[in-house]
Amino acid sequence: MQLLCNGQPLTIEADIPLLLLLRSLSIEAQSVVVELNDTLYRYPQFKDLCLSDGDRLEIVQFVGGG
Repeated sequence: MQLLCNGQPLTIEADIPLLLLLRSLSIEAQSVVVELNDTLYRYPQFKDLCLSDGDRLEIVQFVGGG
C-alpha cells in the first residue's frame, strides 16, 4: 500500500492503524498531530484511524525550546 507521508512516498502493510505506523517510525504519538487527507487529528483519535492506499499524511512534531 502506498501513502504520501510528509511529502515522501511510503510503502506500508495494508490497512494498518495510524498508531501502529507512528510506532513503526519510532514517533512518540503523544508529541505529534497528524493531518490525514486534510483533516487534523490529535493523539486520542489515533487508535480509531486506519490508513488506506493513497492517503496523504503530514506528521508534525512538537519541539520545545527557548
